[in-house]
Amino acid sequence: TYGTSRVDAINRIFVLGLVATFLGLVGFGLPRINPNNLINHSDWTAIYPAGISIGILSFGAQNTVPTLLKYLGGDPDRTRRAILLGSLMPLFLYSIWE
Repeated sequence: TYGTSRVDAINRIFVLGLVATFLGLVGFGLPRINPNNLINHSDWTAIYPAGISIGILSFGAQNTVPTLLKYLGGDPDRTRRAILLGSLMPLFLYSIWE
């Protein structure tokens, strides 16, 4: 049978691929950004409803806390740190993407 260590290793590979793909897309698109378009032509009301739903979905994973606590050996400090970093990373990525 496959234990959590094998699943964790596969998950790390997938996350590394996700980060590499994201960085590649940002690196590819960054030289093509015109800052004047971001400043002069921005209409934030056009994304207001969608932005709220993304925020709610990105922080709506509280049902994983008990599993995460067990996975981290019952250590509440490590669990808090994992939840904080796991919440800040999507916030950062969504912020620079939008």
